[in-house]
Amino acid sequence: MGSKKFEPREFSRNALIIITVSFFAALWILFSTIPRYEINLKFENVSMGNFSNILDKKYVAIKNYNDWVNLWNKMNFNVIGIAQPPFVDFNKSMIIAVYEGQHTSSGYAIEITKIVESNYYYEVFVQEEAPGMGCISNIFTQPYHIVKVNYTEKDVTFSNLKEIINCV
Repeated sequence: MGSKKFEPREFSRNALIIITVSFFAALWILFSTIPRYEINLKFENVSMGNFSNILDKKYVAIKNYNDWVNLWNKMNFNVIGIAQPPFVDFNKSMIIAVYEGQHTSSGYAIEITKIVESNYYYEVFVQEEAPGMGCISNIFTQPYHIVKVNYTEKDVTFSNLKEIINCV
């Protein structure tokens, strides 16, 4: 009277659900407890200015000499007696370069403010400035900042902070 008959198929399905949920819960616990480290890296300024000849906004990590020479030559294509790019030992260091692109007025700036290494990547923090109220100066500018940092095979990501600077 009222006894429920044992159904092996239902038991197997319930057991499979419990095992699957337990497996994913164990994975979540395992990976959420792996310590994530972050180290603020020291970097060396290579060049910074307002006239790069790079017309588009661009963020790059350069890990070899040929790419470095090509970038340097693009920046200085209209300079008479172009100098060699600053020396970089690409076995130990790499170049991070950020370009604001071309603007039709002054008041724009770009700067690498911090580079952080984590377990998985380098994160480059970039501060951009744009002119606000009362900033009028008709001149073409292409702000840029180039730094040298320890070499890595990790991916390089970029995080922006944009600020408007009023002149009045």
